[in-house]
Amino acid sequence: MTDMPTTTSYEEKEIRCPRLGGEVTFGYCSREASGNPCYRALFCWSPYFQVEVFFKEKLGEEAFHECFDKTVQPKLVTLVDLIEKARNTTKEER
Repeated sequence: MTDMPTTTSYEEKEIRCPRLGGEVTFGYCSREASGNPCYRALFCWSPYFQVEVFFKEKLGEEAFHECFDKTVQPKLVTLVDLIEKARNTTKEER
Protein backbone atom coordinates (compact mmCIF):
# COMPACT_ATOMS: atom_id res chain seq x y z
CA MET A 1 0.00 0.00 0.00
CA THR A 2 1.17 3.52 -0.66
CA ASP A 3 1.38 6.45 1.73
CA MET A 4 -1.62 8.55 2.69
CA PRO A 5 -2.39 10.97 -0.11
CA THR A 6 -3.28 14.57 0.26
CA THR A 7 -6.89 15.15 -0.74
CA THR A 8 -5.87 16.74 -4.03
CA SER A 9 -3.47 13.95 -5.04
CA TYR A 10 -6.34 11.49 -5.52
CA GLU A 11 -9.22 13.86 -6.31
CA GLU A 12 -8.58 13.47 -10.05
CA LYS A 13 -7.46 9.82 -10.09
CA GLU A 14 -9.96 7.74 -12.10
CA ILE A 15 -11.02 4.11 -11.76
CA ARG A 16 -13.93 2.13 -13.17
CA CYS A 17 -17.03 2.36 -11.00
CA PRO A 18 -18.80 -1.00 -10.58
CA ARG A 19 -22.07 0.79 -9.74
CA LEU A 20 -22.08 3.22 -12.67
CA GLY A 21 -20.09 1.19 -15.19
CA GLY A 22 -17.77 4.02 -16.21
CA GLU A 23 -14.76 5.98 -15.07
CA VAL A 24 -15.14 8.18 -11.98
CA THR A 25 -12.71 10.20 -9.90
CA PHE A 26 -12.01 9.73 -6.23
CA GLY A 27 -13.45 13.21 -5.78
CA TYR A 28 -16.78 11.90 -7.07
CA CYS A 29 -16.69 8.82 -4.84
CA SER A 30 -15.77 10.84 -1.77
CA ARG A 31 -18.90 13.00 -1.95
CA GLU A 32 -21.99 11.79 -3.75
CA ALA A 33 -25.19 13.83 -4.08
CA SER A 34 -25.92 13.32 -0.37
CA GLY A 35 -22.55 14.83 0.50
CA ASN A 36 -21.38 11.51 1.95
CA PRO A 37 -18.89 9.12 0.38
CA CYS A 38 -20.14 6.24 -1.76
CA TYR A 39 -20.70 3.18 0.42
CA ARG A 40 -18.36 1.20 -1.88
CA ALA A 41 -15.48 3.71 -1.74
CA LEU A 42 -13.52 1.63 0.78
CA PHE A 43 -13.70 -1.47 -1.38
CA CYS A 44 -12.96 0.28 -4.67
CA TRP A 45 -10.11 2.53 -3.54
CA SER A 46 -8.29 0.34 -1.00
CA PRO A 47 -5.84 -1.05 -3.60
CA TYR A 48 -4.62 2.49 -4.33
CA PHE A 49 -4.13 4.02 -0.88
CA GLN A 50 -5.22 3.80 2.75
CA VAL A 51 -8.72 5.04 2.01
CA GLU A 52 -10.14 3.83 5.34
CA VAL A 53 -7.63 5.95 7.27
CA PHE A 54 -8.35 8.88 4.95
CA PHE A 55 -12.11 8.77 5.59
CA LYS A 56 -11.76 8.20 9.33
CA GLU A 57 -9.61 11.33 9.55
CA LYS A 58 -11.89 13.32 7.25
CA LEU A 59 -15.25 12.23 8.70
CA GLY A 60 -14.49 11.25 12.28
CA GLU A 61 -15.28 7.83 13.77
CA GLU A 62 -19.04 8.28 14.20
CA ALA A 63 -19.72 9.65 10.70
CA PHE A 64 -17.37 7.03 9.23
CA HIS A 65 -19.45 4.22 10.78
CA GLU A 66 -22.70 5.85 9.66
CA CYS A 67 -21.43 5.92 6.07
CA PHE A 68 -19.74 2.54 5.82
CA ASP A 69 -21.28 0.15 8.35
CA LYS A 70 -24.59 -0.17 6.54
CA THR A 71 -25.68 -3.54 5.24
CA VAL A 72 -26.42 -3.27 1.54
CA GLN A 73 -28.93 -5.63 -0.02
CA PRO A 74 -27.92 -7.47 -3.17
CA LYS A 75 -29.52 -6.13 -6.37
CA LEU A 76 -31.67 -9.22 -6.79
CA VAL A 77 -33.23 -8.78 -3.36
CA THR A 78 -33.89 -5.11 -4.09
CA LEU A 79 -35.51 -5.98 -7.43
CA VAL A 80 -37.74 -8.62 -5.85
CA ASP A 81 -38.81 -6.11 -3.17
CA LEU A 82 -39.64 -3.51 -5.83
CA ILE A 83 -41.66 -6.03 -7.84
CA GLU A 84 -43.60 -7.04 -4.73
CA LYS A 85 -44.33 -3.40 -3.87
CA ALA A 86 -45.57 -2.79 -7.43
CA ARG A 87 -47.85 -5.83 -7.23
CA ASN A 88 -49.29 -4.67 -3.91
CA THR A 89 -49.87 -1.16 -5.28
CA THR A 90 -51.67 -2.59 -8.31
CA LYS A 91 -53.87 -4.78 -6.10
CA GLU A 92 -54.75 -1.81 -3.87
CA GLU A 93 -55.74 0.32 -6.86
CA ARG A 94 -58.21 -2.30 -8.13
